[in-house]
Amino acid sequence: LVESAVYDDLPLGEREVAHARAARVLAAAGASPEQVAAHLLLVPPRGDPAVVEALREAAGKAVERGSTESATAYLHRALAEPPARTDVPHLLLEVGRLEAMTSGLAAMEHLAQAYRLLDDPVTRADAAIVLARTAVFAGPRGEANRIARIAAAELPDDLDDHRQHLVALARISGFMHGLEPEEYRTEELPVLNGDGPGARSLAALMAWELLCKGEDRARAM
Repeated sequence: LVESAVYDDLPLGEREVAHARAARVLAAAGASPEQVAAHLLLVPPRGDPAVVEALREAAGKAVERGSTESATAYLHRALAEPPARTDVPHLLLEVGRLEAMTSGLAAMEHLAQAYRLLDDPVTRADAAIVLARTAVFAGPRGEANRIARIAAAELPDDLDDHRQHLVALARISGFMHGLEPEEYRTEELPVLNGDGPGARSLAALMAWELLCKGEDRARAM
């Protein structure tokens, strides 16, 4: 009660300055990232890269202990700081990955923004896969198929495993969303290449399609 009375008696601006000072003192004393972040959440955004970094570190620790909601809150606050322009798409991708476990619609919005802003082809392809996978469960009918097909067509030639993953997502999401077969089986399946996540996804998709058609039992197995 005494603590609450003293805290509430402080003017808002003074309170925010005190929280910023507390965050600095705790960080200097070696406190946990989440203890520092608890104060940073109550400090107004100022475009401070150190705040963004501290919040991202706290989000990582929160994920390690399974606290997705806390990690998401830290990253939302980091986006509000805001971060450097080059960091924005990566932060959006981090937020989207976390939100995909709790709030599909919010995840799709942030993942779509990340996909549009990312320059690195590999990270962009990773974002497309997470976005398409999220759209299977949170997007409108056929959206996952559309996202995966377009992203696969835009990939550089050397990202073959990512392409296989997107092709698999496009076709299985078409089936799951009840599209007509001619809407999602728009081309012959590519030859499997390698044993990465994309190749394994495509192999599972091939086995499923062969099973549904009752063809080539040995290949399906």
